Amino acid sequence: MAKEKNKIELPEVQEGDLQAQLIKLREDAGYSVPQMADALCLSEEVINHLENEEFELLAEPPYVRGYLRNYAKLGDVDSGELINCYEALRGADASELEYQIKSSSHVTK
Repeated sequence: MAKEKNKIELPEVQEGDLQAQLIKLREDAGYSVPQMADALCLSEEVINHLENEEFELLAEPPYVRGYLRNYAKLGDVDSGELINCYEALRGADASELEYQIKSSSHVTK
């Protein structure tokens, strides 16, 4: 029963949905790709792979979820939407996702 309580429902998404959100977050924050990479302590390559939804070229899902949480902090948005979009796009089975998405505190520039 406890697992049912924590079950995550993934949204209906299409390719490009996460890409559009990430680019908008970055641009709204006033960052170029190199600036975003520096702000998140990631390589420009990782930022490009995230923004192009090239998940097979990224680290394991727990790391990518962390990258998305940090993107959300810089963009002052809830990370849950980004993470759920990522999970849906990568084809995750919602019944196997047992993590809890916690809202993180907002970061100011």
